[in-house]
Amino acid sequence: MTATSKRRRGFLPNREGLAILEARRLEKGYTHDSLAQAAGLNGDDQVRRLFNPHWDYKVQRDAIEKIAAILELQPTKFIEDWLPKSRDSKQKQTPIDVTNIDWREVCLVMLDRQQKEQRIRRKATEQGFEINVFVPLGLIERKQQQRRSGNVPMELLHQLEPEVVTRIYEHDEFMTDVIEQNPTGKNKHIAIVGEPGAGKTTLLDKIATHIQENNQDLPICIALASLQGKTLKDYILQEWLAEAMALVYPDIDVEKSHKTSLQKRLRHGGVWLLLDGVDEMAVGANSCLSLEEIKNQLTDWLGNVRVVLTCRTNVWDARLNNPLTGFDTYKTQEFKQEQVDVFIQQWFAESKNIQRGQELHKKLQEPQKERIRQLIKNPLRLSLLCQIFSQNKQVELPETKAELYQHFVRYFYEWKPSQTVIDWATQPGLREELHQALGRLSIAGLDSDARFRLPLSLIEKQMDDRLFKLAWDLGWLNLVDREAATDEPVYAFFHPTFQEYFASLVIDNCQFFMERYRIFETQWLEVAILWLENFQISALLKKELIETITNLKEDKWKNLYRLKLLPLNIVYSCQSGDIHFISEWVYLVCLDENPQIQQYKLMFPGYEEFIIESLKYYAPKEACDIINEVINKTDLEIYELSKLWEVLFKINPQYECLKVLIPKLLKDDNEGRAIKVATIALKNDNFKQVAVDFLVNALLNEDEQYELQNISLINILIDSKILDKVVIGKLISFLNSQNPTIQGLAISHLDKLSVNDNALVNNQKVLDALINFINQNRDNQICIIAAVSIIKRLDIDISKVNRAIIDLLDNSQDSVIIIFLFDYLETQGFIAEIINKLIILIANEEDRYESIAYAQMLVMVSLSYPKIFENPSIIKIMICLVEVKIDYYYVLIQIFSQSTTMYERFKIVGYQSSKDKIFIDFISLVIENYMNKNNTPDSF
Repeated sequence: MTATSKRRRGFLPNREGLAILEARRLEKGYTHDSLAQAAGLNGDDQVRRLFNPHWDYKVQRDAIEKIAAILELQPTKFIEDWLPKSRDSKQKQTPIDVTNIDWREVCLVMLDRQQKEQRIRRKATEQGFEINVFVPLGLIERKQQQRRSGNVPMELLHQLEPEVVTRIYEHDEFMTDVIEQNPTGKNKHIAIVGEPGAGKTTLLDKIATHIQENNQDLPICIALASLQGKTLKDYILQEWLAEAMALVYPDIDVEKSHKTSLQKRLRHGGVWLLLDGVDEMAVGANSCLSLEEIKNQLTDWLGNVRVVLTCRTNVWDARLNNPLTGFDTYKTQEFKQEQVDVFIQQWFAESKNIQRGQELHKKLQEPQKERIRQLIKNPLRLSLLCQIFSQNKQVELPETKAELYQHFVRYFYEWKPSQTVIDWATQPGLREELHQALGRLSIAGLDSDARFRLPLSLIEKQMDDRLFKLAWDLGWLNLVDREAATDEPVYAFFHPTFQEYFASLVIDNCQFFMERYRIFETQWLEVAILWLENFQISALLKKELIETITNLKEDKWKNLYRLKLLPLNIVYSCQSGDIHFISEWVYLVCLDENPQIQQYKLMFPGYEEFIIESLKYYAPKEACDIINEVINKTDLEIYELSKLWEVLFKINPQYECLKVLIPKLLKDDNEGRAIKVATIALKNDNFKQVAVDFLVNALLNEDEQYELQNISLINILIDSKILDKVVIGKLISFLNSQNPTIQGLAISHLDKLSVNDNALVNNQKVLDALINFINQNRDNQICIIAAVSIIKRLDIDISKVNRAIIDLLDNSQDSVIIIFLFDYLETQGFIAEIINKLIILIANEEDRYESIAYAQMLVMVSLSYPKIFENPSIIKIMICLVEVKIDYYYVLIQIFSQSTTMYERFKIVGYQSSKDKIFIDFISLVIENYMNKNNTPDSF
């Protein structure tokens, strides 16, 4: 048995439980030593462990019961996972056979424990309640690299085409359209990427809950920071399995047979592997935790699992040249303004202070608040702002992330639980001492392979136990794991953002960032930005850092370095008031057509979008004001105005001058450019109607050369839920197009509308157009089937349709269309028409196998509608058929042996109408034998 499979027995209180213990100990007047003596313990070791749960040394059951008795407490009052002895005894008496392990229960109990721990950590930012407003997710498509020939510069060899967002999913849509669906393409795995605090971990938690509540699949959640050099397979078998089994079967030690049983279950499929925090993984020369290695682990007994992983955007994008194949990538989008409003409303409703929420909403609408409005489109920062605003009625809204975090930290101590038993007023330097220690620890972590995963040995080097316990009591640090090899406790900040913030507080010179070129490492960029935003850092130091970056040694990578550090330059420009620098970047991305700049843009895919996002994130007001000034004071061509508008809209779609600019741009002689403007404007409620009016008007163009463009316009309008009579009318007109592609697209759109919307219900024009379409396209299998499917959903008098369908059936030779029409006509009650068509097909079909298939269909129809086969005309036709095709006599036998009535009717009509009485005698005799024996003769 491995060391890791042996679980550490015992219990520890959580923070709330520790507060209860401390209060009762003080009330009773015990010290740790005197409490141990009163409880009859040998030494105070067990007492100290109980009152210092941050050490993570568990206390035995007997010791807890003795201490609880002296303090007159029930263990359940301060131990959350306390188990009564009776359960232990029962488990010991009833060994669990490995074949009887309920793996779903194991996974769900483990998930419940992980979710509870996560909720405890989130209390630092959610005050114990949760707001169900979620960021949208954008499906990312990485464009295929174009083939290149000739001498390609080295800088371009590994560059890929930029990504595009092909679809935006709201939360519920993502769950139903992505998580609930079985993947049909080559990618069965999911990657969720986003900036810090964008809700990636929360979303992963919701995915796990959704799986638990909606199917029988198994969710296995793993924080990637916990792997510490292990492969996924080793971690699951050696760490996750032992911990999960301990929760359900506490007296079973994990053996090889249990591992084999789990492997067998995973190999079977129906298992989700939810991997959180690629960016928090340990790194190092011998690390096997790269994205590529994760992919390579998804083989053998992990080959059938579905994976969802999360990662920060900057780490994911840094791996662009080696993308993780087999994954669809979804990027978290910002909160929309209406989502921000709903979040604030729900947050303050939960805190029972609705008026204060209304005040915050009003304050955010004030002029000059663009930057904070942009900042709080991130869920974490919005949550922090709500808490800050709920605590202090006089607080001014912060302008930067650093200021927001500073406010939060200041008020953090006012709403935390009172279990620290510290009077902060009498120890004014303690808070700063703690922050300095947390800062040193943060830097040590980021500088090590561990990054956000902080082992106890690292913590002890940066702070004494007094500060460590205080950090744990307050919730700045949380126990998250234990080292696999050494069993050493491992801790983390309740959110990585605060590790970065505390690190920025203790950096007192710019050379720190240039040492070992930290400034170019992904984990230090956010720290540097927070450092620049800190008003306590002198302007000279900030200027020195920017100048050092600007004056980098000239080499072929210089421009790449500068681009990577663009956010630092923008933050510094806003801090220093150097708007000229921002103007240069606005001009470069909007108007500069210099060939050198164009080549530079080609060298760095996503170049423009990166600049625009940086301006939007760090200088929205300044950038918009600059663009507005250019628009108002410069004589620009319409295409230049269009480009400026597009950038302005991306940075701040609420900006005032857009109201004047959009109508002007929609008059552009270049209709393609104007359509692009209208398409973007549709996404904003302020400009939606003017955009709709323009696009609908463009649809009125009857020229055939514009058909494909008009189909695109219809696509845009339908996606925006614009379904007026012009859109429907245009689709109807396209059914008569001479271009089969246009016809197919039109019928496809009508099919989707008939499924998802009520726009086609009772629409007589659509019905008439579809009837005409069916009559004109009898050989178009796909379109005919779609047209009939649409008609079924119209909920309208379809007598004309039925006539057209019957006529189509009479003339069609396409077996697929025929079978589809049979299904439709059966629902309408036209059984006789189906029977007549089948008889004709049996008689005329040259392919024997198809003829036999039609014959069997005829028999199946008789089983469902036997009364119709008592009709003399049907009987006559069938007898004539079999007289011509004697091989099919068994059809008569199978049909007319179903009942005495059907048999008698067959004999009457047969002897009256057939000239071949011997044939009728033969068939009658066989039917009688069959009915008497109730068994099919061997000859059949």
